[in-house]
Amino acid sequence: MTTIACLRIANVPMLFGDLLVSSSRPPGIEISLPAIGTIAAAADSRREYHPVGLRQKVCVISDRLMIAWAGTQFVAQSVIKGLRERFISAPVTWTSLDEFFREYGVYELKDVQFIGLYRDNGSVTSFGIHTHNFSDPVLGQCHVGGSGAGKLLAAMDSPSAQRHIEGAVRDVDTAVTSALTFATEFLVEELLAGLQETHFGGGFEIGALTQNGAEKVGDVLNLFWTYDSTQGKNPLLMPVMIKWDYIGEDLIVQRLRQERNGQGVYELPEHVISVITAPDREPGSRRPIPPDLNCRYLCNCYFSFVDHDTVRRTSSVYHAAGKSGPVRFEDSGGELHLTFDLRHFEREWEFVRNALG
Repeated sequence: MTTIACLRIANVPMLFGDLLVSSSRPPGIEISLPAIGTIAAAADSRREYHPVGLRQKVCVISDRLMIAWAGTQFVAQSVIKGLRERFISAPVTWTSLDEFFREYGVYELKDVQFIGLYRDNGSVTSFGIHTHNFSDPVLGQCHVGGSGAGKLLAAMDSPSAQRHIEGAVRDVDTAVTSALTFATEFLVEELLAGLQETHFGGGFEIGALTQNGAEKVGDVLNLFWTYDSTQGKNPLLMPVMIKWDYIGEDLIVQRLRQERNGQGVYELPEHVISVITAPDREPGSRRPIPPDLNCRYLCNCYFSFVDHDTVRRTSSVYHAAGKSGPVRFEDSGGELHLTFDLRHFEREWEFVRNALG
């Protein structure tokens, strides 16, 4: 269920895109995904689409232009490659973009959608092609596309109890933490429902066009917690964690599974690394050195089951000082261990217990 969107948060336009590529035909070989949810049998012919891999859905064309896509990959690949060739160093205006889209026949292509941001004369303008384009009193001009558009629109209308902690003072900081909250809400749904139902692929890309140019948000760690007041006063950490980073133009997604050993220490017995490229880039064969698991952005999503319904609360933590967060990964004798600043989480869990009732 591909989802792309452009939302203006705290007056900062943000681009979203999930990572999963699906096909009407099941893959002929086993695929490796850093998926947060479970994957049903790929040969299930009752499904209309099947997960077949991962690709970047948000593409930086230049410092002045970003594009998000959904739909048929080889069509998007051709268009994005053409955009790079045309606009890698050229000024961007709507007139020049419109001329390009007409030349490539994009307006007639019904099996692909595009959402974009471009900077012209100091201001940032958004556009959507074959997408839901509308104005929201809070989020401004919005564009939503992909088969998951309805799910995102419903999430926009739903109240969400969330908490942004530490350092989020500038507009761009507020926008990033809010965008990470949106993404984490979808990931926890994937954790609960399974990959075949949601089709997000265990990760989202988030991009913004700021005074520094086109940038994508990396160095993000997602933790997932479940809370049951009958089992104790504190939430329990779910086994799956997702970390995403950018190295050059590659997105590195790490899926980790943690468990406690006999001494109560968190160990990481499973560590899957995926290298995800833009649709017009060939995947590299080189296995990268895994990026540091300590993070700048920490997203905690808590959920509790109440009368067969799931209640969720998200806490996005922004650390201006870098990787100095309340979760630390430490290498001890060649083995990774996970430690927590319990004083921080005691305060956080008090908020969670109150919010989840």
